[in-house]
Amino acid sequence: MTPQIQIFISHVSEDEIVALALKDFLEGIYLSAEVFVSGRDLSGGQVWIEELRSRLERSTAIIALITSFSKNSEWVHFEGGAGFVKGSTIPLVTDDVKLSGLAPPFSLLQAREFNQSGLQKLCEDISRKAGQRVPDHSPAVRTTVDKVSSFISERSKASSSPQVNVAKQKRIQPLGAGVHPDLHAQHERLVSRARDVLRNEIKKRRPVYDLPADDDIDKLDLEDLRELGGSVGVNLPLSLLNLATTNFLLPKKSDPDWKIKNGRSRLESWEKIITDLEKRD
Repeated sequence: MTPQIQIFISHVSEDEIVALALKDFLEGIYLSAEVFVSGRDLSGGQVWIEELRSRLERSTAIIALITSFSKNSEWVHFEGGAGFVKGSTIPLVTDDVKLSGLAPPFSLLQAREFNQSGLQKLCEDISRKAGQRVPDHSPAVRTTVDKVSSFISERSKASSSPQVNVAKQKRIQPLGAGVHPDLHAQHERLVSRARDVLRNEIKKRRPVYDLPADDDIDKLDLEDLRELGGSVGVNLPLSLLNLATTNFLLPKKSDPDWKIKNGRSRLESWEKIITDLEKRD
């Protein structure tokens, strides 16, 4: 059954913790809602773009998370702009971004600030778009604002440090090239588990499709398995597509704490998805 309220949160990878905090907050208010947290760096060809199109089309609300990292993001503007015609897009600003500083198309919309009153108004906006009663109060609003404010503050201090220019830095590096060792090891475990799930799902299609031998399938890496799986009707969930790429954005051990926390948060969200897939297998 399709959830009555579907919320799409558009953000960049640097704002993962903020997006997930917002997701938890909204799911605590709209218990039957589906809150999808998108990512700027997802890839996957036609399968991915069709899934993205479908999610944007059926979203009750598209929340464009605007920070100093995302305000010039083509992806956030693309995803947020998808709801412009039907009036489903709500810009949500934080990280010292001012409402008066928004550029089109977000400057043409009713934007909200990531504070207690702003989140309350955001819930009112979503409720009206969904044709539901506006909630009397918003549980955990103070906790959510405090969590995000703490993260933003920590990140701002690190970005202002003369030896770390994170605001303009974007490093895509091969796995193992100086990345944080604990996160690298966790990522490797997740890749292995995702390969197992996908291999099993592909092999189940053998009665219908002419598949390679099991030994050959077992030798494929995750990206090749994803491609083979797509040809026989098996696909990784949209939010796992980055896990299949040969280059992956992971923080280095020398990176500021906020960036390491952000990387760990993303891995934890992937682990939850893989665990759910394993339970279905």
